[in-house]
Amino acid sequence: MELYSRGSITTKTIQLSVSAAQSILQTSVNDVKSEVEKLCGLLPKNLPPEINTQVKAIHDSISRSHSMFNGLETEHRRLKFLQAQGLIMPKTFSVGQIETVNPDGGKHMSDATAEYVSLIDTLLPYLQKQSTMYQNRPGIIQSYCETDSYKNSEYYQKYPSALSLILYHDDIEVGNVLGSRAGVHKLTMFYVAVEGFNDGKLSNIHLVTVCHASDISRFGYKPILKPLVDDLGQLYDGVAVTLDDGTDCVIRAKLEHNCADNLAANQILGMNRSFSKGHYCRFCYAVAELCARMVSPDCSLYRSSTLHQRDVDTVLINPGYSKQTGVRERSALSEIPYLSIIDSTVPDIM
Repeated sequence: MELYSRGSITTKTIQLSVSAAQSILQTSVNDVKSEVEKLCGLLPKNLPPEINTQVKAIHDSISRSHSMFNGLETEHRRLKFLQAQGLIMPKTFSVGQIETVNPDGGKHMSDATAEYVSLIDTLLPYLQKQSTMYQNRPGIIQSYCETDSYKNSEYYQKYPSALSLILYHDDIEVGNVLGSRAGVHKLTMFYVAVEGFNDGKLSNIHLVTVCHASDISRFGYKPILKPLVDDLGQLYDGVAVTLDDGTDCVIRAKLEHNCADNLAANQILGMNRSFSKGHYCRFCYAVAELCARMVSPDCSLYRSSTLHQRDVDTVLINPGYSKQTGVRERSALSEIPYLSIIDSTVPDIM
C-alpha cells in the first residue's frame, strides 16, 4: 500500500521491488530453515512436550515467512489483496463519443471515458472517525465546522453527524510539460475533502474523478461530474449502509465549498474564462478596468444566488447577455439542488 500511495512510482517499479524483496526473503528464510533443521537433528528424540511445541512454532514461523508474498506476485493479485483490505477501485464510465483515426487512415467513433471512485464508499470510514475531528478552541476557527454558518445550519442541527465536504479540482500534466505536445495527455483531477478532519493531511483528501482535460472542452462538466453529483444528492438525503461489524446506519453529507484556481473555478461555474477584460470576478460584477483600480469593496456590486440565477436564465435565452455579467452558461454544480453556486465558491489564496 505504501508503494501504491506514492504517485511517482510506476507499476513496473513496484513489480521489480516486490520480486526483489521476495527473492531476498526466500533466500534468507531458506538459510534459516537449513540451520534450524541441522539444529533439530542434534536434539534427542524424546523431548519434553513443551520443547516439541516450541520447535513446531519455529517451523510454523518459517513456513509463514516463506509464503509471505503468496498472492502478491502479480499486479492483478496485489489489487485483489488491496481490495480485500478496503481499497476502492475506480469505475470507468462514458462521457461522450469522439472520432478516432485508425492506422490505415479510416475513422470510427469511440467512447471518451473518465474514472470515478465512489464517494459514498470513500466516506464510510468517517462514520467511525468523529473523535478525530478538530476540537473547538475559543477564538480560533480551524475549519468550516466551527463557524456560525455551520452551527446555525438547519441541516446540521437536524443531522449533527452529517459530513460537510469541499470539492477541489485542477489539471495535471502527465507528459513532458515543456515539450511540443504538452497538453495532449493533460488530466483533470477532482478531489473531495471532509471538513473538520485535519484537512491538510493527504489521507483526508480523496480523489473521486479523473478525466482528460480536453474532454471538458468537448463535452462540458455535466457528463463528467454526473456520478459525483448523483452521489452528492443521495448523501444529502441519507444513504443506508452496513458497516463491517454488521451495524446498520445512515451516512449523510453536504457539499459546502467549491475550491479551485481562478480559471478552473470560473470554468466549473460557467463564467468568463478571460481575466484581461470584461466581468471575470466570480464574487462581484466589477469589470477588469475597475478591478485594477479598486482599493475598497463596493457592496452594490456583489453577486448573489438570486442575481446569478437571473443571469443564467437570461443568458440561456440571449447568449450575448454574458458580456454584461460574465455568466456564460449554467454550472454543472447547479444539478445539486441544495447548493448555492455563488455562496459555495471560495477565493483562491495560492
